[in-house]
Amino acid sequence: SEWDDTDGDGEGNNADTDDDGDGQSDAREDECGSDSLDPDAVPSDYDEDGICDSMDTDNTDGPGYVPEEDTNLGWSNVVPGFPSLFAAIALIGAAFLGRRKDD
Repeated sequence: SEWDDTDGDGEGNNADTDDDGDGQSDAREDECGSDSLDPDAVPSDYDEDGICDSMDTDNTDGPGYVPEEDTNLGWSNVVPGFPSLFAAIALIGAAFLGRRKDD
């Protein structure tokens, strides 16, 4: 049975998804490293993009940023210089093959 209700909302902590009543889910607070039982400990989000600072890879993308837009990046966007590297390898391969035919 429930015996602890940290935020006093009438829903015990076992069933309550926001034990401290700070508007942040316990799961989010656990992921972000803040105390899910302290209403003053909310995950920091410097750029207000909805991703807590401890998990944010770009802390300068600002308000209005939609995290889902960044979740489906191709290799060319994830690895800097990948398209250039691929092109260089293709040119070297083509030059090598062209040179072998002349021999």
